[in-house]
Amino acid sequence: MLLVAGGYLLSYAKTAGDPLKAAVLFFNAPATRYIPIWGQIKGLCAFLLEDKPLEAALCLLVLILAGAALIYIIWNIHADFYEDAMAKSEETAELLEKAQSGKSAGIVYKRGKDRSEKLRRDGLRHGAGANIFFFKSLYNRFRFAHLGFFTKTMETYLAIAALVSLYCRFTENALGILPVALTLGAVAFFRAMGNPLEQDTKMDSFLLIPENTWAKLFWSLMGGTVNCLLDVLPAILIGALITGTGLLASLAWVPLIVSVDFYATNVGAFIGLSVPVSAGKMVKQIVQILFVYFGLLPDIAIAALAIVFGHTMVGMLCAAALNFGLGFLFFGLSPLFLDPKGGKRKQGVTAFHGDLKLAKRHFSLLGLALFAILAVASLLQLAAGGIAGALYPEGEEPSWLLWLCTFAPMYLVAVPIGLLLMKRVPAAPREGRALKPGRLISAALISIFAMYAGNLIGTLILALIQAAIGASSANPVLAYAMDDSLWLRVLVMVLLAPAIEEYIFRKQLIDRTCVYGEKLAVVTSAAAFGLFHGNLSQFFYAFALGLVFGYIYLKTGRLRYSMALHMMINFMGGVLAPALLNSIHMETLSAVDLNNLEVLEDLLLRLIPFAVYVLSLIVLSLVGLVLFIINIRTVRFSVSELELPKGMKCKTVCGNLGTALFLAGALALVVLSFLA
Repeated sequence: MLLVAGGYLLSYAKTAGDPLKAAVLFFNAPATRYIPIWGQIKGLCAFLLEDKPLEAALCLLVLILAGAALIYIIWNIHADFYEDAMAKSEETAELLEKAQSGKSAGIVYKRGKDRSEKLRRDGLRHGAGANIFFFKSLYNRFRFAHLGFFTKTMETYLAIAALVSLYCRFTENALGILPVALTLGAVAFFRAMGNPLEQDTKMDSFLLIPENTWAKLFWSLMGGTVNCLLDVLPAILIGALITGTGLLASLAWVPLIVSVDFYATNVGAFIGLSVPVSAGKMVKQIVQILFVYFGLLPDIAIAALAIVFGHTMVGMLCAAALNFGLGFLFFGLSPLFLDPKGGKRKQGVTAFHGDLKLAKRHFSLLGLALFAILAVASLLQLAAGGIAGALYPEGEEPSWLLWLCTFAPMYLVAVPIGLLLMKRVPAAPREGRALKPGRLISAALISIFAMYAGNLIGTLILALIQAAIGASSANPVLAYAMDDSLWLRVLVMVLLAPAIEEYIFRKQLIDRTCVYGEKLAVVTSAAAFGLFHGNLSQFFYAFALGLVFGYIYLKTGRLRYSMALHMMINFMGGVLAPALLNSIHMETLSAVDLNNLEVLEDLLLRLIPFAVYVLSLIVLSLVGLVLFIINIRTVRFSVSELELPKGMKCKTVCGNLGTALFLAGALALVVLSFLA
């Protein structure tokens, strides 16, 4: 490290104090292209940019040969697991002998270094089964952190961010948060190279816990990812404060940094589990470096294209999505080396005490009912729209007529037809139970979190799709939410829609499917609710809310609770938020005279209510997240009378004509939303 630092300082002096030119001169010198493997990777990219195809082809050939040689060496290394087991047994026997001799001699063995009395020792109180590794990670974090919050990693990130930010502020202020984010990403990357998942996978309890190996590894991985997020956030905020960069522009780098840590962690776990022990630590590190560096090459390409075309934000999000995707790929492979059976033990096939054909017929009828609602409503809406267009050829239809053409066919014709089909499936009504006020408030906060978390996911996915195909998805509800007719919005969006949708998707669907499994009924209801909206803008948050509403109805048997929560959500998104936006007069913002103090004061006064609303939602969503984490461990599903075995659930629900028609109809509406 000292040699590298010294070489960089010499280059810095040669370039008259220009840090970027010094980095190019030192790290990208032509001689570095002859460094084995890493140099050829650099050379391949550099020669392609310099329009030297012959040299680039030579670098590629060297890389292929080197990769083939490494694969051959690793493939032919025979792991002598018997020898390793014998060595471990001898080591264990020696330790036991020392312990027994020490005990007989009256010797008391103590820890080499006593732990501080300031450490928390109140015990781990959260988690059950596989997710114990997630809660253990967070518990140990706050247990060993200074003041219960500042870990050593966080303090290191804060120091790095502060130093880099101060340097950029007083030398290269135009660079903004970019150097801080890249430095933190590099540090997170090299920190993850140490394979942090080994702390869990090497424990005997990891294999002894009778849970799916993928589930255990997933929760362990989520613990590390959340820790990385908590460590990075304060550093990014400090960097934004010192460099004067906007908060949102700075926070946009957080997903990329966390995704780099996520990818490197999964690669490290995969290499640690797949490469034989006898291969040696050096071979493991070489293979890991190859996998990681090759995996980050697409990131470099995406970042370069995004900067060149002026879409840095979209490029960073795409790179983060790619890192998470590749990370999940290695995550899916790792448990195969840890436990070939994935932690599953033969328990015998659960007997199904019912008629499987009848179950498929029931799900087919329910799917057909939902398809009928979609199809009949769409056809009648097109017909009503055509009639309205004929009556008002100039396109000046009154607002009430547009609402009537959209919702009257749905609620007056399509829904009754669908309910008639659903009635052909026998129902098992739930037993009514009261929900305490405290539980209802917790459910409301969790619903707010589910709505905005799903909305963020949907927005991110739509942004990626738009960047890829150049088309955006239309949200049909948005036009009605911004309509001037307040009484129509309240009547339809706050009262009618929640009441009818809850009656269909919670009361009718869950009552008719819970006999085949309570969890199956809730998930099926939520998925149908999300698909029924017919666009990606609403699918993700509708699905998340469907899970919350469905579980509440399942446990209480009373529709009033989920209906009230649904009305609250629709009021916030369909009445309150649009009213606050309309008060700002968004269309006049571009013409605001920034030099006129009176105009600016008026604008500020109009912005304050909306800002308070947004900040309140953020706080409520965070509280909902905490409540969700606390309450998720209390979620329980009882075994139903005709519970479908695991291997039959998807085939029974989806492997029928009615469900296939409903899925096809919903998919057609999603495609049309991009073409509209």
